[in-house]
Amino acid sequence: MGFSINNTGTLGMNNQLNSTNGIVKSSMQKIASGLNLNSAKDDASAYAISISMSAEARSLAQANQNTQTSNAMMSVASGAISSTTESLSSLKEKLLNAANGTNNDSDISALQNEVDQVTAQVNDNASVTFNGKYLIDGSMSGSNASNVQGSQGSDAKLSIGDITAAGLGLQDENGTSTIDLSSSEGIANAIDLVDKAMQSTLSQQSQIGAQQQTLQYSSDNYTTSEYNTTAAQSTIADADVAKESMKMHQGQILAQANILMMVQANQNHSGVLALLR
Repeated sequence: MGFSINNTGTLGMNNQLNSTNGIVKSSMQKIASGLNLNSAKDDASAYAISISMSAEARSLAQANQNTQTSNAMMSVASGAISSTTESLSSLKEKLLNAANGTNNDSDISALQNEVDQVTAQVNDNASVTFNGKYLIDGSMSGSNASNVQGSQGSDAKLSIGDITAAGLGLQDENGTSTIDLSSSEGIANAIDLVDKAMQSTLSQQSQIGAQQQTLQYSSDNYTTSEYNTTAAQSTIADADVAKESMKMHQGQILAQANILMMVQANQNHSGVLALLR
């Protein structure tokens, strides 16, 4: 009758050790990366959902950035139009001065020069740009309105009228001033012209203000949506460091125990073999 040494127990302990080391390695990876899902093999369906939510959060963040940048652009335009409003107020003061019957020809000539300077200032205001893009010279009107790209399509079209001196009627198409102080009728027409120009600029500022409110509302919505999406994605993908630390330490203890048991088993086998020699 033959005699054999059964090493099935040793093989079982070796398999257990490999399994425990796998758990320790997995926990260490999750702790190091901070992620519960490092690849699709961790949980294929959850990983796909996490990646999709991460992409959505990034889209929302970019859409939010688009609205904020567009809002900043409109603030620059509004500032330039405010300067034009101030120029028009100054212009009307000079016209009212010119309308007064106490002025002589020299006074009228000096006032005409001042009026021309203010008109030139209106054109200077209209040369304002944002990232190289002209804002209030008519370049953003009609079909050239600036698009605000959202996460699901266009959020808005930002349109600004022509706030140049010609666009306001202060100059003709050749750049010649339409304000003539040489007669009472000319001064009266000029005052009426400046009043209409003021109405146009104030109306444009109101429109810009309304557009900026819409952009801010969109930005607030994107901020909330991005936060909620990121939080939900974090719940799925982020590792519970405390839990994984505990699993890692438990695995390390089990691995050490398995190693000791395997060493003991090998020693027992060696002793039996020594007796058989």
